[in-house]
Amino acid sequence: MWELIRDGYRLLKHWPVKSSLMLRFPLTQSVLLSRLLLYWVPGLALAWFILSMKFSEQTLENPQLMMALLLLSLPVQSLLWLGKEGRKPLTPGDRHWFNQLAERMKGQGIRPAAKVEGARYLELALVMEQAFKRGGQAFGQPD
Repeated sequence: MWELIRDGYRLLKHWPVKSSLMLRFPLTQSVLLSRLLLYWVPGLALAWFILSMKFSEQTLENPQLMMALLLLSLPVQSLLWLGKEGRKPLTPGDRHWFNQLAERMKGQGIRPAAKVEGARYLELALVMEQAFKRGGQAFGQPD
């Protein structure tokens, strides 16, 4: 389970969130949602828990605690799901697109950051991040 969370975090960290990728890869929208969950949900859960305890007659009720734990589990669940998605092998269309991207990078003297053979979505994220850092030249865009 911890390896899945680690892979999910790596995918979250390296996947480029660009509007040009949203139509091609639905995973981009999931990465964006997971980033928002990791940023906002812990604070919202804590605020909800404090406010519900303040306005409650009793000091601590089980539903308050369970709701706070449920809210705190959402970012972890998103990392687990991203880890599972990151380990999936590329579809044939995505594999072809990945191979073209790697060839363009090699043609410009850039060595891809991940292996091309047997690539998964995690390796695709590493290579796309590398290509975007180089100014999008590998995508056929001028600087």
